[in-house]
Amino acid sequence: MMVRLGFAICISVCICCFVRTANAQDLRRRVQQEELAGSWQSLRSELRAAIAPLAEPKYEIRFLARGKLVGSPERLSISELPERIVLILGGLQGDAQACEQFAKSLERTLAYPANTRCAVFEYPNDGSIQESGRALMQLLQEFHRGSPKTKVSIVGHSMGSLVARYALESPAEPDRFAVCEMVDHLTMLCPPNHGSVLAQYADALEFADALSKIKNGSDSLISVIHALVDDGLGEACDELVPGSKFLQTLNSFDRVPGVRYSIIAGTRGPISPLLRIAGSIAISQGLSESQTRGLEKIEIGLRRVEELISSDELTLGRGDGAVSLGSARLPGVTEFMKAPIHHAEWADVEKPQVQELIRKVASLLSRT
Repeated sequence: MMVRLGFAICISVCICCFVRTANAQDLRRRVQQEELAGSWQSLRSELRAAIAPLAEPKYEIRFLARGKLVGSPERLSISELPERIVLILGGLQGDAQACEQFAKSLERTLAYPANTRCAVFEYPNDGSIQESGRALMQLLQEFHRGSPKTKVSIVGHSMGSLVARYALESPAEPDRFAVCEMVDHLTMLCPPNHGSVLAQYADALEFADALSKIKNGSDSLISVIHALVDDGLGEACDELVPGSKFLQTLNSFDRVPGVRYSIIAGTRGPISPLLRIAGSIAISQGLSESQTRGLEKIEIGLRRVEELISSDELTLGRGDGAVSLGSARLPGVTEFMKAPIHHAEWADVEKPQVQELIRKVASLLSRT
């Protein structure tokens, strides 16, 4: 997601420069591009309607192969379940391999006996958070019925934390009580509990990337469509916009008694406070010139860039590049910590700051 964000910011800088130097022909070209960008919402709806009949969401809990540092997770029968499971959930547009690498590194760090296993929950990484939460609840119910003494600690990154919260907290899912008995700890890494301003751009960037692959011939239409279906149909992007109906509903839920909640929020946003001020000044100048020239489309684009640059999500010390400290906080959760990490590097296990994050998570789990 952050690679795409970097691309979007580069484009935004180009827009600022463009307003100051473009000739009439460039102006017409830019306006056409702005009109194209404005059509993404309609295009997304059409694609969803066309792809929806093909969608077969896949939900699965898979365990790391014991003793292996490489290779795919494995499946365990109910009779083989250990006494404790540490379940890892990735986030929006999460990479399955990255999630597995984090899980493997965490398993090596845990000071747990041999009766503990790490696992990953695989789900459509930009599909409906509610549906993924319901699927997680049902899978854990199966575990509980077959192995009622097994305990589960969940570690969710970003949107994965919200999936776990829905599975545990939603009063609309009365069957969740068995799961709440099974789960005793939820650790949330960089959780967008109150959304992210970046969410409104993520969906359009995904479709732009998909269409670019088709146009450039790097991927076939069929392969791109299959990738969109497997990942979900972009519902999560709508749900993660601050103030969305889903977030209002989720945040009306109570914390679950008996489940310990921990939050670790990142602070390595890519824009320093000084650069944030400089960017705002540059955009103000661009806005002034676009208003003078009557370039309404450019003005709208610059205001969207201004919203991004001024957001706490992107500001060093106030956010991690995608989620602000304020969004990470959750009423009723007092165990709140900060970590000098970027939102997208949580599974880059070779980095010292990520190794420290993993040790911190392991320490939290050891006290459960």
